[in-house]
Amino acid sequence: MDEWALIVSFLSGGFVSTATAHFLTVSRERRDRKDALCGHLGRWLGALDQPQADVQKVHAEFAPHVMGYCARLKRDFFFFRRAEFMRVCEVVSMAQPTDDDYRAKIQKLISFV
Repeated sequence: MDEWALIVSFLSGGFVSTATAHFLTVSRERRDRKDALCGHLGRWLGALDQPQADVQKVHAEFAPHVMGYCARLKRDFFFFRRAEFMRVCEVVSMAQPTDDDYRAKIQKLISFV
């Protein structure tokens, strides 16, 4: 048997499996980051829906963390969607509890992701 053919087939098989494993790992990490942001926003909406909720206190607890999640997640979007994603993140982080569409802004970011 040709030794070079054996070496090349061994290395090419290793490359294919390594590339596949890397793609699957990156895809899973991207999905985990998106799930973390949606979970944070979902907990925010859930806290707002509580009957005894102090809206100002809930806002102070959740709003400061939105841009941190968005910064970790922005590289997961293609160039054209990235600008829109960051704009929606800024709208949500700057939203005030007195806004008429306060909950709608949070929901829009959840549906965007």
